[in-house]
Amino acid sequence: MEEYLTVKEARDLLKVSEKTIRSWIKQRKLPVFRINRTMRVPRRAIEAYVHYPSPVDKRTTQNRQAIFERLHKLRQRLANRQGVLSNLILEAREELEANG
Repeated sequence: MEEYLTVKEARDLLKVSEKTIRSWIKQRKLPVFRINRTMRVPRRAIEAYVHYPSPVDKRTTQNRQAIFERLHKLRQRLANRQGVLSNLILEAREELEANG
């Protein structure tokens, strides 16, 4: 017989907030059954969702990774430019002190 979990039990199992579980239910990422005015989620559905997220979730993850990689590259370029600028400022100061 299949086991059904309450929203709170699902929350504890996945270590996420109750709001997240309810959001996944609303987005139809998790099926839900109403038993005696309480929502129940099949344990098998939770395990399947955790191990095999939907393609939309994979795409979102890939997009986030691409964004973070791009951000990292931009930060590196900015740091390099700031380094060049700092060197130019130091050279200008040295030149002013030498001439001044």
